[in-house]
This record gives sequence, C-alpha cells and structure tokens, in this order.
Amino acid sequence: MTNEEIQQPSIFELIGGSVKLREMVDRFYDLMDLEPAFAGIRALHPTTLDGSRDKLYWFLSGWSGGPSLYIEQFGHPRLRARHLPYAIASSERDQWLRCMAWAMQEVGVEEALQLRLMQSFMILRIGCGIGRNEASMGVMGRMDYGYGRLYEAVVYTPHLVKQMLRNEPELLKCTNYSGETVMHWFVVENDLEAVELLHQCGGDVSDYALAEACSLGHVDMVYLLFQIGVVPNITSCRVNIELGKLPRKVFVKLRQAFNRFGYDLNATT
Repeated sequence: MTNEEIQQPSIFELIGGSVKLREMVDRFYDLMDLEPAFAGIRALHPTTLDGSRDKLYWFLSGWSGGPSLYIEQFGHPRLRARHLPYAIASSERDQWLRCMAWAMQEVGVEEALQLRLMQSFMILRIGCGIGRNEASMGVMGRMDYGYGRLYEAVVYTPHLVKQMLRNEPELLKCTNYSGETVMHWFVVENDLEAVELLHQCGGDVSDYALAEACSLGHVDMVYLLFQIGVVPNITSCRVNIELGKLPRKVFVKLRQAFNRFGYDLNATT
C-alpha cells in the first residue's frame, strides 16, 4: 500500500469541502450580526461583513488543508501582526470561540470534528495574541495539558464533553498548578452546571473542595456536593467557614445544609 493510499483526509475534507466550510463561516457571521451575546466581537468588524466573511473563509480553507485562497491573494496571514492594532480582550476571544462553536453545531459539523476544531481554534486565537480571562489565566499558567483541554471543552463546547471523556476518561484526573482537578476548579467557581456535567461523566470531588465551597459561602454548591455523595471533613469545613468570615445568614444556610444530610458542624472528628 502506498503513502497516498493510506493518507488521512484533511480537516477541509472532513468538514465537507468548500461548500460546507463556506456555510459554517457564513453562519458564524450571521450569529455575530444577530446575537447580542456577540456584540463585543461585532464591534471590532466593519459595518458590512461581506469582506470579513470572504477573508475568514479564504484563511480557513488553506488552514484546514484545502486551497490556499488567502495566501494566493494576500500572502502569509501574519495573524499576530494583523491583530495588534485592535484592543482584543479576553471577552472578545471568548465570544469568538462561542460564536464559532454555535455555528459549527447549527450547520451540522460532526461532533468529534467540532471538538477537534475547537481545540485548534483555541490555540489559534491564543497565538494571535487574543487574551484569556483572568480565571482561565490563573488556571492555565502551569498545568497538565489534559487539564487545559478539558477545562476549555467544559467552558466552550459542553455538548462535546461526554464524548471527550468517554474517549479519554483520564482527563478527569489531570490537575492545574495547585493540584486541583477541573471539577474542583468549577466547585470553587460555583458553576453548578459544570460540576453536574463532570459528575455525570465520572468525575469525583474531594472533601477539600467541599470545604472550599463552604469558605466561599456557595450554599447551592454545598447542597449539590452532598447530593452527589461527597462526605465532608467536618473539622476542615468548620475551619474554612470561620476563615471565610461569612455573613450570619449564609452560615445559617450552610448549617441547615449539613443538618439536612445528617452532618453536625459542631461535631468533633
């Protein structure tokens, strides 16, 4: 068998060629133009989006392994230099990624390919000099590569997370620079939907994550962690609540949550 016979299809071919890629790009700009959630990135574009549609399509054509339409017309894209004149903040980066994820889903790009493309787009947008939000920066500074992949998937393409973890369940064990798993991070961030999603995929939460949720006064998160079976370290929870210096009404709600699940915050261990 020759190399040509075993050559893997390009992303361009997997998407569906020029027609499907153009459909995806057009839907991306349609959503940007119509949805208030993408007002930040819309404001960075000209009044008319026709030129932007063409340029992104031309660029993605060559980038994905199809005809190098952009280079043929303009030369090397030099993405970082082209973005330097613009004040592109983390919110615009996030909007771009969410808009693209929405567009791919609407035009029917296959789920595994959506995930692959989103991971590539995340790298591409960072390479252009487009920042990430402060929370992400704190998490991503020094971490397992797998941690970053799972974190980004939960944030930007949650509909693909279950498939991702069926293929790579070990990602649930990857940690950031503080030794926290992705699920632990979302407990601290009080993101109930993310924690529920990761729990459905087999993720575990440590008793220390529960203690941190207590210190931050995340009452709803504490209820959720009890519901999914996290067993508290009472001493650790009590100490963290004291360090958190929470308002009395929040402390009362936390104590009620512990009592409801049969735990006494005044008990000694």
